Amino acid sequence: MLLGLMTSAILAPSGVLEAREDETASASDADRPLREASTLGGGDVVRARRFYKGGRVEVYPHFVGWVVNNSFANRIHALTGLGVAWHPQETTFLEGTLDWFPIYPFYDDLKPLNLAIARELPLDEAIPAVSREKLYLGATFGWAPIYGKINIVSSFVQNFDVSFLFSIGLLNIQKDTYIVATDPETDATILDGPIEGESESNTFLTPGVGLGARVFLTPSITFRLDARFHAYIEKVVNYEEVIDSATQTFGTRNLLQDSLILSAGLSGFFPWAGAGR
Repeated sequence: MLLGLMTSAILAPSGVLEAREDETASASDADRPLREASTLGGGDVVRARRFYKGGRVEVYPHFVGWVVNNSFANRIHALTGLGVAWHPQETTFLEGTLDWFPIYPFYDDLKPLNLAIARELPLDEAIPAVSREKLYLGATFGWAPIYGKINIVSSFVQNFDVSFLFSIGLLNIQKDTYIVATDPETDATILDGPIEGESESNTFLTPGVGLGARVFLTPSITFRLDARFHAYIEKVVNYEEVIDSATQTFGTRNLLQDSLILSAGLSGFFPWAGAGR
């Protein structure tokens, strides 16, 4: 009996080792298709993807839009922006975008900088035109090579992607003129306007770049945030070039301008619920 126990003890590790080698070989065979797909460059190499965009249309209403870098006016809109995109595959899309920034009668968007400028410029009582973004209409090519997960709380993981945006579009700028006046009730210096008949509207061709991010909430709904930088060349008044001091006529110069527009909202993908995936 003792001899039998010793023989079993000697042979047991060999049997366990062979079993582990068989398991390793089986696991290696099971993983081979995944490794091959990731190295051949064909198909979708991201496994266990919870959200699919390829072959779907995305509708993106902008709940909020904001021009971050306008020094003269707080240009904000609510529910007056829209993007519609076609995703031919998971990493690329083509999108048309509309942003309309209305002037709200209940909201004074002028910044204090305008009054400071009015006190310094060589004008009687009028300040230069205040520029406001009114409308943007453009086309965008998007490339989304980054797809990942974020752990918001210990047991709640959300998928997301990051896009690089390249656009071309038309940006409409409205210029309004104001005058320096005195408030009859408080005797404070204020800006009165815009002066009727003195507004000017111009549309510029604007190439742009940007970044976008989506957080996938359901198989068909994402929370989306975009930042788009648009550049254009505008002809502005050159106050250093006085043409006629009696009539306060000045020269002009070309100036590179830019607008950084942020937008946020919920986007929906169609066909709904993953198109049968």
